[in-house]
Amino acid sequence: MTPTARSAWDLAQLRVVQISLAAAWGGREQQASHLVEGLQQRGHACLTIARAGSPLADWLQRHRFPVLAVRGRGRHPWDMLRVRRRLAGWAPDVVHFNDPHATTFGSLALLGLAVPARVAVKSTSFPMRTPFRYRRLCDRVICVASSAFAACRQAGIPASQLRLVHSGCEPSLVRGGDRGQLRHELGLTHDDLVLLNVANLLPVKGHASLLSAFRRVADQLPQAHLVVAGEGPLREALQARTRDLGLERRVHWLGFRRDLRQLFAAADLFVMSSQLEGICSTLIQSMMAGTPMVSTLTGGIGDLTDVQPPVAWTVPPDDHSALAEAIMQALRDPRQRELRARRARWRAAQFFSVDHMVDRTLEVYREIIWEKSRQISTSHERYRYMPT
Repeated sequence: MTPTARSAWDLAQLRVVQISLAAAWGGREQQASHLVEGLQQRGHACLTIARAGSPLADWLQRHRFPVLAVRGRGRHPWDMLRVRRRLAGWAPDVVHFNDPHATTFGSLALLGLAVPARVAVKSTSFPMRTPFRYRRLCDRVICVASSAFAACRQAGIPASQLRLVHSGCEPSLVRGGDRGQLRHELGLTHDDLVLLNVANLLPVKGHASLLSAFRRVADQLPQAHLVVAGEGPLREALQARTRDLGLERRVHWLGFRRDLRQLFAAADLFVMSSQLEGICSTLIQSMMAGTPMVSTLTGGIGDLTDVQPPVAWTVPPDDHSALAEAIMQALRDPRQRELRARRARWRAAQFFSVDHMVDRTLEVYREIIWEKSRQISTSHERYRYMPT
């Protein structure tokens, strides 16, 4: 039987290949790890093709999930040949491209191979540079936020090819931490006010605006401290800016951290300063952890926070004065912090769980496979009744 024919009748257990070629760990890679776990828990087989030495490849190997590692972005001919052979032998029902490079690499590796469902992910709100590869090479594009959906439509991808599937968070990753552990590590007391930011150190994350806002907060609230967890190319520049602002004793740069439970447990307030987001995975984590939030309202963040009654304090991007004012308002009103955090936690559990994300993704897979199987059946029927 061909892979397409097998899949048309056997959807109880799917064979899914996920391709992710990012060098760093971000929201896309967090969702990729959730998807692998979720598929296995539901009885499906999943093979991940990932960049050798990347945090995702290391995580998969550490947790004993099947992974095929490739060098860099997979441009080496030998890597392409290895992947093609593996795909041909494994006969996947679905190939899931997790980033733009994966879409190009995977599509080249699949040339001439029969795969029932090819799915790409649009996880940012940035305009698409090469929309034709999504229109021509993919059956569906999964958009993680309404703003990503809008970016795809503006690029000319038809709505019939798009599906909105929000990212999800696993509660056990962010709940149950020790409030004092990180504070002790940083030499902070129980009475200090801890502002937490978790984001890669990239221009789009708005850390420069966050530092300007915190300078005003620090002047008003001497017990306030800013803790930043994340790594990236702006680290040295941001640390220099911290010194220029006289905040070196009040801002703590942690680098890349995996101990999310301890980070959220230690925080009095989570602060996100992004200039543009698809959907912010760390905001979902903060909601699920029950940590009060102040955030810019940009891109797909509105999918999370633009509701009534409010679940967070929201401000325009690149407005450090408004961000500082919202932070101080939140810190001075513990009752509102608790109330909004409780609403956010309920909202996250209802709409942004990993189970919800995995189930919706499986619905997209099955929709494509059934659509393809019906096309094959219709074609066979037409052939059967052709006059001889």
